[in-house]
Amino acid sequence: QCTVQCNDPAPIGGTTTEGPGTTTGIPNNPECSNHSVLDYYRNVDQGSQDGEGKTLCDHVDFTSGNWWGPSPDWNGTGWYRFKGSGNMMPEKTPGYGHCATRNTGWVNGSHPTTPGQTVDVTICFDWDNANERDCWKSIDAKITHCNKYFVYYLQQYEFCIYRYCAIVIDDILGV
Repeated sequence: QCTVQCNDPAPIGGTTTEGPGTTTGIPNNPECSNHSVLDYYRNVDQGSQDGEGKTLCDHVDFTSGNWWGPSPDWNGTGWYRFKGSGNMMPEKTPGYGHCATRNTGWVNGSHPTTPGQTVDVTICFDWDNANERDCWKSIDAKITHCNKYFVYYLQQYEFCIYRYCAIVIDDILGV
């Protein structure tokens, strides 16, 4: 799990100085190189349980039960990058019961379009499959464009079975 330097090799576009005369192409936003990774059963194509049959939540203070438990990749409120099972959050609801959870988290807004740009967004949590409660609960978040990827400032939600979801976009930023 990446919790300190999460730079991808050979980023494209914008620059950041990491040392005297060294550039990496990553914007000079600290969160672009200092974040945790979310990669455990985050994809919207995953059903409501992980490979062990548990429904997961992004909350560090919940004790596992027989059928639910905290996400092993969640460290509490902070900056995160989606990797592996997805590389960005969806901008529309994936529906209820995906991403190894019940209440799926999605971006109700748009991702930033310029490297180094940070936008404030609302994350919605879907409560049902009837399109009546697509944004049943919500929480504020931030998204930063880090050139080849996005990072998200995500807050821990107050209840379990709420989880942030991801989708896979092959050309996430046109690279």
